[in-house]
Amino acid sequence: MLLSTLFDLYTKEYQAGWTRKSKLEFQGWMDTLLFIMGDVDVSEINRVACVSCRDALLRLPPNYKKKTHLRDMAASELIKLEGPGLNPNTVNKYTQLLSSILKWGGRYGYVKGHNSAEGLTLALTKSPSEQRKPFDMEDLQKVVANLSSDSPEKWIPLVAMYSGMRLEEICQLTKEDILELEGIPCFSLLNGKNLKTAASARIVPIHPMLIKLGLLDYTKRHPTATANLWGLEYSVTGFGKNYGKRFGLWLRKHVTTDKQKVFHSFRHTVSYCLKMRDVPEPLIMQILGHTNTNMSTGRYGARYPVDKLLDAISKLDYDLDFGALVSSVEPQGC
Repeated sequence: MLLSTLFDLYTKEYQAGWTRKSKLEFQGWMDTLLFIMGDVDVSEINRVACVSCRDALLRLPPNYKKKTHLRDMAASELIKLEGPGLNPNTVNKYTQLLSSILKWGGRYGYVKGHNSAEGLTLALTKSPSEQRKPFDMEDLQKVVANLSSDSPEKWIPLVAMYSGMRLEEICQLTKEDILELEGIPCFSLLNGKNLKTAASARIVPIHPMLIKLGLLDYTKRHPTATANLWGLEYSVTGFGKNYGKRFGLWLRKHVTTDKQKVFHSFRHTVSYCLKMRDVPEPLIMQILGHTNTNMSTGRYGARYPVDKLLDAISKLDYDLDFGALVSSVEPQGC
C-alpha cells in the first residue's frame, strides 16, 4: 500500500468529526509528509525513514509553498537552503500525526510491525507556558487606548480581554450567539460553531464591563441575526485568519514588540488573573474551553451553572481607563 492510500483511508474514517478548517489542516500536513517522504510503499517506512523525515522538517523553510522562488523546488533542495526551518512545535505535530496514522494502519493490518514514528517528538527548550506571555496591565491599557472607537473590530480584543475566548471563537460570532440564560447575557459557542475541541462548545457569560461599554447595545442594533457581528469576511480557514494578521501588525505598532505576546496572550492573561483571584481550576477550564482530564472534576463532575461562571468572570477587574471608548457609547432611552 502506498503512503498516500494509507492517508486517504485514515482521512475517510475520521473526517466526519473534523471541521472544514481541520480538514484543510490535516490535508496540508499529510501533503507535506508526502512531499518529504515520497509516496513510498508503507512497508518501506522504517525508523530511519521516520527520523530522516523529522530532521528534514527541521530544515524545511516555513511557508515554502507561498514563496514563488521556492514552491517548485524539490524537498532535497529546500532542506539544503540557509535559514530557519520549521518550528520544533510544528515538527512535533507532523511526527505525532505520522505516528497516529501508522498506529491506526497497524490496527487494520495495513502496516506491519512496530510503529516506526512512535516517540520521535522533540524535547522543547521552553515549556508551553513560556512560549506565550500574558499581557501585563500596561499592555492592556495600551490596547484600550489605541482601539478605534468607530470600528466594530474594537470589540474583538475587548471580548478576548474579558472572556479568554480564542480568536476564531470571537471572530465567528453572530447576533444569534448573544443570548440570555437565567437572566444573564452570554456568548453561545454552540450550534455548529467552528471550535478547536469538544470542550470548546460552551456558554460564556458576558462580563459587566463589556455591557457597560455598550456591547449589548451594539449587538441589538446589528441589522442581521446571522451576519458576522464584526463585519469580518469568511476565508477557507474561518473568520479569524485575516483579522489575526491585522491585529498582529497593530499590536507590534501600538502595544508591544515582544514576540511572545500575541492575541493568544489574552487567554493567558484571563487564566492568570482568575488564578490570582482564587477561582477554582475546573471553573477556569470551563470558562476557557479546556478539556478537564481530572477524573473527579472532569469526567464525573457536573458543569458549573451560568451564575457561577458569571461570578468568576466578574473577578476580571483590570482597573483600566477606557477614555474615548466609554464616551463613544451612545446614550440609550429618552
